[in-house]
Amino acid sequence: MRKKPYLIDGIIGNSKMLASLTKDGQLQRLFWPHIDFSQHMNRFYTGINLHDGNDTQFIHE
Repeated sequence: MRKKPYLIDGIIGNSKMLASLTKDGQLQRLFWPHIDFSQHMNRFYTGINLHDGNDTQFIHE
């Protein structure tokens, strides 16, 4: 498993969610339902699910 960077390049969120990003926009950490709650993400994959099929195609494959 790839080690996540300790230093982050960007932060987005509001009073209920906090997310950290790398310089190329990859989501590294997600804190939810409160910003001081534990981290809820280990890996994040983007996928495409077409309406006529039951199979989701993931970008990383």
